Amino acid sequence: MKLVVDAPAKINLTLNMEGRREDGYHLLSSVFQAISLSDTVTLTDDGAQGITLSMTDPALPCDSRNTAYKAAQVFYEYTGITPCVSIYVEKRIPQQAGLGGGSSDAAGVLVGLNALHHTELSLETLCELGEKVGADVPFCIVGGTAMVTGIGEIIEPITPLSACHIVVAKPAVGISTAQAYRAVDSVDTVRADQAAMRAAIENGDLAAVGGLLSNAFEQALAIPEVEEVLTKMRTFSPLGCRMSGSGSAVYALFDDAQTASLCAHSLSSAVQSYECVPLNSGATIIKTE
Repeated sequence: MKLVVDAPAKINLTLNMEGRREDGYHLLSSVFQAISLSDTVTLTDDGAQGITLSMTDPALPCDSRNTAYKAAQVFYEYTGITPCVSIYVEKRIPQQAGLGGGSSDAAGVLVGLNALHHTELSLETLCELGEKVGADVPFCIVGGTAMVTGIGEIIEPITPLSACHIVVAKPAVGISTAQAYRAVDSVDTVRADQAAMRAAIENGDLAAVGGLLSNAFEQALAIPEVEEVLTKMRTFSPLGCRMSGSGSAVYALFDDAQTASLCAHSLSSAVQSYECVPLNSGATIIKTE
């Protein structure tokens, strides 16, 4: 049996840091949004025992250092099923970007294995397993638009973001999560107004959403390459633009498809750029053979 899973990326419309737990994990409050930029995860049960992983990006490890592999390990440990899957990931989501690329792959594996082995695990259980792999994995399973708190494991779906066009751009510079957290721990940042953002989304007011975009990591890191791309994006008068997550990818919101396309094409010669739309779902099975 073979399953193909669409594994969407995410952006952060807001991102506040809320301190740390006793175990050192950082607490956050953030509005997450799933977008149509995605990886494709193919899972095959061909009768062979074990977990095998291959990816289109040769720079990525294909063992237990990879979140997709870890997700399979966690699933089989929880269910007690003898491991028996081949996983192939077609990468489109850039790495060290703040777009949840590794988390989306892990989400795709968990959703796919649940169907492949007919285990009928609940969404809640899948999210609990995902949390063991990475803080963003539960959201990548649920998707849509959500208020996310805790270390990323507390997900409250909210009104879907209104239809719009999103340009995502990834500068050549990469940012490690550890580097980003060290920076955000060392400075005071302006806090996003989460209530106002939620109200803007619920009212379908995209202009207000654009004006309320905020990211503590962007403020703390102040990366020249990020600022350069944001400056170029602003020449196209987006509703708003910000860095996503811990970076270095940035995004701009538009209510006009043509302007979004012009922006994306203007950036494509210097950085990786993508034209996206918001999604109301997370990791989703798109094909079964």
